Amino acid sequence: MTNNTGVFGFPYITVSAGSLAPGALASVAIQFMNALNEFINYTPVSYPGGLL
Repeated sequence: MTNNTGVFGFPYITVSAGSLAPGALASVAIQFMNALNEFINYTPVSYPGGLL
């Protein structure tokens, strides 16, 4: 991932969407560098709150 905002075991992206109502969505673009043109396998995971 080339646009991560930090690494805490794995690269992550911090999304600041403020308060979301139930059923509301927040989206973020994830960018990968793939110089070898191989298949990229990833599993998105979301965590509420900070990493403290």
